[in-house]
Amino acid sequence: MAKPVSLHALFFPGIVFHEFSHYLACLLFGVKVKRVKWFGKEDAYVVHETPQPLASVVITLAPFLLGNWLAYNVLEAATPLLGAGGLLSPSTPLALFYYWFALALLYYSFPSDQDGSNAFYNVLGAYRKGIFGSTPAVVKLLYLVTFPLAFLPLVFALGFMMLFSNSAGLRIIWTLSIVLLSFDPSLGAQFGNLFNGLASTVTRLFVGFIPLFP
Repeated sequence: MAKPVSLHALFFPGIVFHEFSHYLACLLFGVKVKRVKWFGKEDAYVVHETPQPLASVVITLAPFLLGNWLAYNVLEAATPLLGAGGLLSPSTPLALFYYWFALALLYYSFPSDQDGSNAFYNVLGAYRKGIFGSTPAVVKLLYLVTFPLAFLPLVFALGFMMLFSNSAGLRIIWTLSIVLLSFDPSLGAQFGNLFNGLASTVTRLFVGFIPLFP
């Protein structure tokens, strides 16, 4: 009996684009890339040198930002093709290809646990050094002031994405939501309420756990 095709294999373009986004962000910030594995049965990765905190955050978020942006534009291009002439239209195969490609990008757009950990500990290290290290008082004050304005929102964003990254169900909900939004942007308000609730929950959890991080 043949093994069923896994989502990993079915949506492989999403995995390749995920790693390509990391790679592109590394090039943008001049971060040296040591090794790349675009796709594999179990994993794919971009191994790079340790970047500066800002670069680390951008490298981590690049697949989500670029993947969702590209997927939405592909979906907008696919919808008119599917509607022109019905399902038997000559443009239908191209439209279905667009949908498949967009679904792959969306499903694998979320940062992995390793991605999130890299950004979190990189930025946390910068704040530790800035606040507790031998830095001028003005610099310490700057770090203290920006802690709730920059670091906490970052923790929230990473936590929110990790929640989706570790749940196939949530990723499917996100993917289908973006697909529906491409048909009718007015649905955005309804999905916004759902994600605002999730965001509030994740924020409370992470704010409570921050003092426990080493």
